[in-house]
Amino acid sequence: MLKKLICLLTAAMFLFPDFRISAADAVSGTFDSGISWSISGSVMTISGTGEMGDVKYQPYASYSSSVTSVVINEGISSVGYGAFSNFQNLKSVSLPQSLEYIDVNAFSYCYNLYDINIPKSVEYIGSNAFYGTYFISGIKGDFIVLGDGILYSYKGSAERIIIPDNVKSIADRAFVSEKNAYLLYVPESVKIIRENAFLNCTNLKYAVISSETESVGNNSLGYILNPAPVLKGDFRIYSCSGSAAEKYASDNTIDFTVMGDIDGDGQVTSYDALMILQTVTGSADMSEEQKISADSDMDSDITSYDALTLLQYITGGF
Repeated sequence: MLKKLICLLTAAMFLFPDFRISAADAVSGTFDSGISWSISGSVMTISGTGEMGDVKYQPYASYSSSVTSVVINEGISSVGYGAFSNFQNLKSVSLPQSLEYIDVNAFSYCYNLYDINIPKSVEYIGSNAFYGTYFISGIKGDFIVLGDGILYSYKGSAERIIIPDNVKSIADRAFVSEKNAYLLYVPESVKIIRENAFLNCTNLKYAVISSETESVGNNSLGYILNPAPVLKGDFRIYSCSGSAAEKYASDNTIDFTVMGDIDGDGQVTSYDALMILQTVTGSADMSEEQKISADSDMDSDITSYDALTLLQYITGGF
C-alpha cells in the first residue's frame, strides 16, 4: 500500500507541475540585513526597510524555479548582489520608488524576465545586473539608459560615440570590449563614469570629457585586458585643466590635452581661436588631434561657434 502511494505521489509531480511547488506556498525567511522574503505560490515578496545586502548564497534557491513574479515592497533601498540570479522562470518584477541601488548580477540569467520598470530613484546599477534577460535584449536603440539616467549598456557600432545628454552616469562595464569606436564624447550631463566603464575598448584612441564630470572610476578609460587590466598606450584624454578627467589622466600616466589648446603650447589663447577660424575658412588645416581639441561643443564638426566659445572662455565671458 505504501509503495503504491509513493508511486502515485511521484506520478502526480510529473503530471501536475504545480504540485511540485506546493511546498513553496508558505516558505519565508530573513536576510542578514533584517529584510524578509516570502514565497507564496509563484510570487516572491521582499519586505522591510533599508538595504537587502548581498545574496550570493540564495536561501530560497530550491524554490527559484517556481517563482514567476517578484514584488519588492516600498522601504527597500537596494537589491542585493545576485539576489535573483538564475530565476529562469521569472517574468515580472515590481520595484518600489524607494529603490536606489541594484547590485551586480541581481537579475542575471533571468532569461524570461521582460516586465520590469526601473524607477527614477535608482542611481546605481551594477555590472551584469540584467545579463541575459529578455528585458535588455528587447530595448530598442544603441544606448540602454535606465533609472536616473544610468547608461547601462551599449548596442551600437559607431566609430564615434557621443553619449546622449540624458545620461547622468555610465555604468560599470557599460562599453566593455567595444571594438569599433576610436573617439568618445562625454557631455556635461554625465557626472560619473564608473570603474571599468570602457575597459578593453581596444580601438578607442581619444576621449573628450566634460569638465562637469565629477568622478572617473578605476580602469574606466585607456585600459585593455591582458589578461588583467593594463594601459593600452595609444590613448589620449581631452578636458579642461583642473577637471576630474585631468586628474584621472595624471594618476594613470595617460596623455592629456587641455581642450582648446590647439597649438599644444599648454595654454588656451586667442591664437588657438584664430587657428579654428583659419580652418573654418579653409586658409589652414588641422590634424585630427587638433580638431578634437577645437571641437568645444562636441558635435564632431569644427565651426565658427567653436572659435566663439573659445574666445568667451579666454575673456571670461561664460
